[in-house]
Amino acid sequence: MKKKKGSKVAIIFVILFAFIAIVAVISNSDTSSDSSSDTNNSNVSNTTETANTIIAENDYFTAEYIEASSISGVDGMFMISLKIKNTSNQSEIFLLEDVYIDDTKANFSGSGVPQTVLPDKNLNGVFSIAYPEKIENAKIIEFKIVCMDESYNKLITTRTITIKQ
Repeated sequence: MKKKKGSKVAIIFVILFAFIAIVAVISNSDTSSDSSSDTNNSNVSNTTETANTIIAENDYFTAEYIEASSISGVDGMFMISLKIKNTSNQSEIFLLEDVYIDDTKANFSGSGVPQTVLPDKNLNGVFSIAYPEKIENAKIIEFKIVCMDESYNKLITTRTITIKQ
């Protein structure tokens, strides 16, 4: 039993280390972006209550919300599953930021490793989030999707996306 708990702790530390490395790279990179960096297309609703709903669409990508669920065997973590289609002609890297659960900031959000998607390809990916309570009990999940180029320069950040459970 102790061995199993130790491996869970090791997984969490690896995820945290990867996230810190990503943040360090991002904060040291040039964060200049075009004038559309904080918007997504106005014809897409930023609030959804249903799975398989388009939550962001712009010149760089289209994102579909799949689900938010607990990570089996890992207390204090859950995952947000998204399907992201890279609609540009360049590789893109995706992260989540400003993640809030019922108006409480999540301590950590990331994916363990950057989610890189080639041009005109899809990502069926999960983003791991640290949160001390079961996500199934949450009423509202909020986050932004950040899209960056291969040099970690921000291309676009969506407005806050709200998921009502």
